[in-house]
Amino acid sequence: MNMSYKHAWQLINSMNRQAGKPFIETQVGGTGGGTKLTKAGQKAIEQFWRIHERFKKFLSEEIRILEFSLFINIVIFK
Repeated sequence: MNMSYKHAWQLINSMNRQAGKPFIETQVGGTGGGTKLTKAGQKAIEQFWRIHERFKKFLSEEIRILEFSLFINIVIFK
């Protein structure tokens, strides 16, 4: 991702603070230590992908309208 470890953790901590519920939890220790995605984090990811798909459809329709408009301007007004 071309990002430092420190910067990635700063972004994760910022995201956790802003969300009100942590998306990522950490646990220090050998066995069982590490990070995990919380239920809130999983829901946020699922919502992101739903929004992403809707946005792609929106952009596709807007491009279609723009291309049609440009075509009409070229054919009718030239």
